[in-house]
Amino acid sequence: MCGRFALHTDQQTLAAYFDTQPLPDMLAPKPRFNIAPSMWHPVILATPPVGGDGTAPRHTRLMKWGLIPSWSNSDSKIKPINARSETASEKPMFKHLLNNKRCIIPADGWYEWSTGNEGKRPYWHHHLEGKPLALAGLWSSWSSTNGDAVESFTILTCQAHSNINHIHHRMPVLLSQENWQVWLDDGVSSTQASELIDAETAHSAAVEIDYYQVSTNVNKVANDNPQLIDQIY
Repeated sequence: MCGRFALHTDQQTLAAYFDTQPLPDMLAPKPRFNIAPSMWHPVILATPPVGGDGTAPRHTRLMKWGLIPSWSNSDSKIKPINARSETASEKPMFKHLLNNKRCIIPADGWYEWSTGNEGKRPYWHHHLEGKPLALAGLWSSWSSTNGDAVESFTILTCQAHSNINHIHHRMPVLLSQENWQVWLDDGVSSTQASELIDAETAHSAAVEIDYYQVSTNVNKVANDNPQLIDQIY
């Protein structure tokens, strides 16, 4: 699964890297080193907000992590932070989103915990060359009875690549750069999109992932500083 990640690359650099319109300065988030569920995060997509007409250029919007289905009621506790890529096309909550509500979640890396004789130890996973990662995601828009709207997202996961599966058996689906446009294109069918999120395709990007152990300080959501991604061993 993917339950914590980080994004400290600034918005202008991300906009250039992903060829997207950046968030306005007033909405740009500060560098974050311990992003947890229910937090707001920049998401890249090429779909207008619900109710919008036509197409939209690739751009960035803030969304809440933890998918709130459009049909959900205000008391629902169902807000999945992850969706299994193997079954996304079958599950009622995700299959219609796979058709036309696909997005990219930019990240500098993610944390995963390994359980051993010394207890649970966190590891930081990141690109070998320090490049931002493109995590595959699905998004939805929910509206309350008084008209308040919340856009939210979930991160797709797959079986972990062999170079990291000894830490955890799941990993976020990583999109290679040549697949970004296809993934974001509403004209691409859910069948075609599903091919981009199977384990074999996702693993082609995972070979560039490195990892190392970090401090258990990341376990506490209130901790959010650059030292969280410092290697300790």
